[in-house]
Order: sequence, then C-alpha cells, then structure tokens
Amino acid sequence: ELPSRVEVGSALFADQLGPTWYAIEDTFRWMPKRATVMLRGPAAPGARLFLNGYFASRPGKAVPLNVTVGVDGATVGQAALTQPDAVFELNFPLPPEAVGKPKIEVAIEVDRTFVAPSNPRELGLVFGSIAVR
Repeated sequence: ELPSRVEVGSALFADQLGPTWYAIEDTFRWMPKRATVMLRGPAAPGARLFLNGYFASRPGKAVPLNVTVGVDGATVGQAALTQPDAVFELNFPLPPEAVGKPKIEVAIEVDRTFVAPSNPRELGLVFGSIAVR
C-alpha cells in the first residue's frame, strides 16, 4: 500500500517519484518544468493535497511563477507564487473520484524554469513534501 505522504528528499520514497525529478540534495529535490508523484488516494471525501517547498529566485525573471497541479490527468488547482526566496505551502481539494483509490498520480507543472550559471539543469521548484490529508 502506498503512503499518503512523500518526503521528496528521502530515498525511502524514490519509487513513488516520476522519472523527471532531480537527485536528492540534502533533504529536498528540484523538479524541472513538470514532475509527478504517486500517492494513496484519500480515505474520505473532503481531503486535500498539500505541497510544501521553496520558491528560489530566478535571475532576470519576474514573478509570479504559476503552478498547475493535477490528479489523474484532471487539474485540481492553480496558484501564483509571488514571494521568491521563500518557503511555500499550497493545498488543493481532491476530486471525489480519488477517494478510496490505492494510487493517484499527482502532476505538478510550472509555467517556466531557469538555468543557474553553474548548473545546466532546467530548474522549476524545490520540494520537501507532498501529502494527502
């Protein structure tokens, strides 16, 4: 049975992460433009999806950074991150169809990435945890 929470920066949860996530750095991971994670669906209606991470400033890039989150192919929410160099927590309602499912796919996408001068990767957001609760 899949857990309903993933600590993205822990190797214990690596098998629940989609293939686009970057390697662990300390206790977190960067995502590129789009990344996925598998979680257990909520046990009851009314549960929400919580995403915790860090919005790093982007050289020469204006805010906001727009984030779209989907579950099993359907968009569940969008948010505009407006405070760079800050921790964020987003949460969105889960669709009724997700209740009781042994596995849901959560997709996270940002509207743009950046490349740091010393790092050739396309970087989106830094994540710590993603959870259904």
